[in-house]
Amino acid sequence: VVPHWGQKGLFVRSIGHFIAPYGVCEDVKIANFAEFFWCIDGSGEFRMDGEKVILSRNEAWYYPVGSLHDYRPCQAGFHYWWVTLEGPGTDELCRGLNLKPGKMRPGPCPEEIFRSIDKKIRSQELTDRLFCLGQLFRLMTLLALPEGQPSALTLRAKELMEERFTNSQFN
Repeated sequence: VVPHWGQKGLFVRSIGHFIAPYGVCEDVKIANFAEFFWCIDGSGEFRMDGEKVILSRNEAWYYPVGSLHDYRPCQAGFHYWWVTLEGPGTDELCRGLNLKPGKMRPGPCPEEIFRSIDKKIRSQELTDRLFCLGQLFRLMTLLALPEGQPSALTLRAKELMEERFTNSQFN
């Protein structure tokens, strides 16, 4: 967790990268922030509304503001990135992106987005704080894509391949 420096409005509260061995558990808590997890390897057990759900590689989890945060690594361990969003409008933003609490299957973890936030989150500069918020919004939009929905980049690449597959100079 980084200092808030009297932060007002919506802001990225904290971020981390963790490889949790089996048996290590975070304290169960009700949080006043939204939290996103993205599994890189292994698996973690998440609980919501009395239900246990296993999160595995290339899957993500969203805990909304005010929810009970209860998760732990499974026997294979749990390698993941996490990031939190806090401030007025957090719930509205998540609902506006149609993010549903719980498990999502967005695909491989965009570690470069997490790393870019991690590099600047401790800065007191407004431009850096806004950069972090913009990167988190980018991450959230990836989570908001319907499961199995190809990205615009994927669709464009497919289109180019179909148009130019007979061209031996096409690279």
